[in-house]
Amino acid sequence: MGYDVPMERKTAPASIEEDERMREFISLFSRLTEEQQKMIVAQIKGILADQ
Repeated sequence: MGYDVPMERKTAPASIEEDERMREFISLFSRLTEEQQKMIVAQIKGILADQ
């Protein structure tokens, strides 16, 4: 019945704005060539490393 599991969620649900932003990113990313996708992933990793 679910009595043995915590009531709270582990992660917060994504907002509608976040969902739309992710859909846009996936749509644009999928239109890139494999080489372009690798460049974008490298750029994202670089941005995250700078934080």
